[in-house]
Amino acid sequence: MIRAVLVLLVLLVLFIIGWISYVSHLTAREDRACRMGISAINESIGAGDDGELQRVLDSYSARNGGVGLQATVIFSDGATWSGASGYASREKRCPLTLDHYLYIGSITKLYTAMLVMDEVEEGAISLDDALDKWIDLPYADTVTVKMLLNHTSGIPSYTEDIWFLVRYFGLAEKRWEADKLVKETIMSDSILVAYATRYGSTQEVAEAVAATMRDSGLEVDLQPMRQVRTLEGYRAVVLGAPLYIGRWHKDAQRFLSLHQENLTQRPVAIFTLGPTRPDEKEWEGVHAQLDQELAKVPWLTPIAVELFGGKYDPAKLSFFHKLLATLPASPLHQMPASDVRDWTAIRAWASDLAAKL
Repeated sequence: MIRAVLVLLVLLVLFIIGWISYVSHLTAREDRACRMGISAINESIGAGDDGELQRVLDSYSARNGGVGLQATVIFSDGATWSGASGYASREKRCPLTLDHYLYIGSITKLYTAMLVMDEVEEGAISLDDALDKWIDLPYADTVTVKMLLNHTSGIPSYTEDIWFLVRYFGLAEKRWEADKLVKETIMSDSILVAYATRYGSTQEVAEAVAATMRDSGLEVDLQPMRQVRTLEGYRAVVLGAPLYIGRWHKDAQRFLSLHQENLTQRPVAIFTLGPTRPDEKEWEGVHAQLDQELAKVPWLTPIAVELFGGKYDPAKLSFFHKLLATLPASPLHQMPASDVRDWTAIRAWASDLAAKL
């Protein structure tokens, strides 16, 4: 306990030091830009009637108390003009220059929407066009241009990805290419294998599934369902859970309820452990139970579903289950230890699933 507290304190101190250093770096960079541009209240570079464009920029800045402005114009021939006017800091009387970096934030959405609607008016784009016309995402065929414009697509937002913000928020000078931005912020290559287990047998199968998929060249993250907080960053999910007395493990039921919306937006595969004997009637009964559990979640449309044999070890039973096993009417009564997991079949299924993904 003491060691855990000390580790947390050290991490907290490191975080504070890192954040202070980060803020200092950004502040120093802005100060350097001020010193470089201290001699002029405006500047411009590029082609076109730059004198007139700069006058427009200066006039708007003057009417609004010297507000700092940057602007770029792209002409029909591909030539560009960029200009700056006003102050980066009114208190320091520091002119805004083209060396300053500004976080433009959500104003980008306004310009993008206007340009898209121009294309719609010209007939080049339809609001009902699916995203897969331009980009390859697992759910692109169900997302339309209209959904993108009114923010109902369900595509993950990188502004909610803490790890992305930690890595890139301070890199204002980073220039993104469209495909790399999509890959980094939306279309992660990772596949989540999440499992629920009571006595460890399902975990062992999940480990074998994850290892086989990694051997096939996929990036796989293996986690217990109860530890999964978000599905952002995963392009597909593999769920593994045992059936107990005809029902999925409670962690699996909770997981499906918690992540329903996100699970409908990406491919999902399911494997279940159930039968503990090589008995045909038992397998048929467990298959029927699995179908009943799937029928309870009609919104879930898995790309693959598989039932594997399970493992039963009386020595690992909890006190309650050991007590239950003593009852003559219990299905566990006098049941011998068994392990009917077919590892060849498990790895073959995982290999086939990797090919699908």
